Amino acid sequence: MELPSYLDLLDYQDDSIAVKAWGEAVKNLSADDVKAKVIANRARLLSMLSSRSLQVRMAAWPVAVALLKEGLLSEDDLRPLGKYYVEALSSIGPEDYLKAVFVSVAPELVSRGVIRKEEVKTASDAIWRLVDRLGASLPQLTQAVEELLRVGALSKRGWSSGVRVLSDDAIIL
Repeated sequence: MELPSYLDLLDYQDDSIAVKAWGEAVKNLSADDVKAKVIANRARLLSMLSSRSLQVRMAAWPVAVALLKEGLLSEDDLRPLGKYYVEALSSIGPEDYLKAVFVSVAPELVSRGVIRKEEVKTASDAIWRLVDRLGASLPQLTQAVEELLRVGALSKRGWSSGVRVLSDDAIIL
């Protein structure tokens, strides 16, 4: 019996399995068969953006942003679900790396109008705690924080002395 490929798992009922398949699909979007399957199953991904599982939600949002950048999803697809991103952003994630990747898509969501700057500001404390824990080990987190500061979407409230904010768009960890 042949094992199913990750493409066969895009619409799998178990969110934790399906979101991993979506992560693989995003890595291979240049292949026509992958792109066709992604388009055909995009409603499944959209459903995971509001999953009860914080871990699934945090893994699904970066996938959605990748599809947004590729033109396979639109801002209109994501805007009604933005509140689920913001809700998860304020929570302490199950894994630091996953949370950092999750936070790193916030600037794109703000710039495209999926979420508002004010909504991100409500999660400032959680973001700064993550920066304190991870320091400079994840450049994409540093870049995201700098971009959020630059556009006024991150409050300095919750900022610790371990992170030097040089200006509204530069930090040193």
